[in-house]
Amino acid sequence: MMLEYLLERLTRRVENMLFRAVVRYMRLSEQGGARVAQVAGRAGETPDDVTVMLPYGFDHIPLPVDGSGKGAELIALTVERNLVVAFPAMDRRHRAQSGASENGEISLYDDQGQRITLKRGRVILAETDVLHIVAANKVTVDAPLAEFSGNVTIGGNLTVADDITDRTGAGNARSMAGMRETYNGHDHAENDNGGPTGTPNQEM
Repeated sequence: MMLEYLLERLTRRVENMLFRAVVRYMRLSEQGGARVAQVAGRAGETPDDVTVMLPYGFDHIPLPVDGSGKGAELIALTVERNLVVAFPAMDRRHRAQSGASENGEISLYDDQGQRITLKRGRVILAETDVLHIVAANKVTVDAPLAEFSGNVTIGGNLTVADDITDRTGAGNARSMAGMRETYNGHDHAENDNGGPTGTPNQEM
């Protein structure tokens, strides 16, 4: 009987410590080192300065609650009377924007439809309007083949270690090196005596 009573008290205590809440809004703490939120909890309570525990290296700011009261949800834990912490939030409203569609896939996504998805078959898919990479020194792509379906604009010099072939879509197979070789060795008939000219004095 005593054990049952103690278990019941313990259950009530745990239930009072843990509660589900909707994020009203989230901001940086005054010290700037943590994300804190105001949440709508049980019985109309709206605890403020709830510290949201985020994994190292990851950050997010959920969208605020909408007019219908729907928003990101989290599980909050009352540690002390004036200290409430919470686990990372989830938002059902934008779950459909995730690119993960098969078992084992992982997606980073937002409400705008932007997403980076680790697909099955070792494929990474990034979907956005503008992909801006900022590198102070260099960007290196280590791959046997890189393809661009559209135009490429280069603001500086283009240095190629091997060869360049253009208009391949029209059937051209001659590279710039091949054209240079043809130019450097070419001759043609003279109009006045019909004899072939020598090769050019200035090579390409």
